Amino acid sequence: MFPGFLRAFYKVDEVVSTIMLNYVAILFTSYLVNYPFAVPGLANAMSKSIAKQAFLKRLAPPSQFNISYIIALFTVIIITFTYYRTTFGYETKLVGLNPIFARWSGISTSNVIVKAFFVSGILGGIAGSAQVLGVNYRFIANFSPGYGFDGLAIALLSRLHPIGIFASATLFGMIRSSIPQLEIFEDVPKNILGILEASIMLFATATVIIEWAKRRKHAIR
Repeated sequence: MFPGFLRAFYKVDEVVSTIMLNYVAILFTSYLVNYPFAVPGLANAMSKSIAKQAFLKRLAPPSQFNISYIIALFTVIIITFTYYRTTFGYETKLVGLNPIFARWSGISTSNVIVKAFFVSGILGGIAGSAQVLGVNYRFIANFSPGYGFDGLAIALLSRLHPIGIFASATLFGMIRSSIPQLEIFEDVPKNILGILEASIMLFATATVIIEWAKRRKHAIR
């Protein structure tokens, strides 16, 4: 939410501030599991295991596919309705497309930006909770192999549509979860993940460029 305040009131680029604050959060949480909440005898920095009663139910044991997927689906439905059927969603869309026009329309762009970042923080917290309660069952320092940058790729691929984001995230999740098994049983190098993701992004970006070129051509005519 702090990057939202910086963006709303000091015009600080949210991408830059968020990436910088990511390192602060990573180092702070690493400190917590290395010192105050360190578990003696463990080679890796991690917290104690959470209570079994808090584990998210698995939908297809022994895989780690659990009810967090259902929670994500309901969250997407709520976000889609909010974005397309409510005043807040309309204001958020307008501020994102043209903040100057939104301001002249009487919309408080600062409030909308802060609220949008607040919602995004809640969604990030839900995702992190799903990782802890449904996959790792404890907090592990530096557990993310690059989920944040996956999120940027997913947003671009889906054209920022909530349902498209859900579908793209499912695709990326399937690719990422299948790589370890392919590496073990089929001798497929793990670098293939990066190649697949880059290929998807390349085609998605190419589509955007083609559409932009078509719009520009029609505008010239």
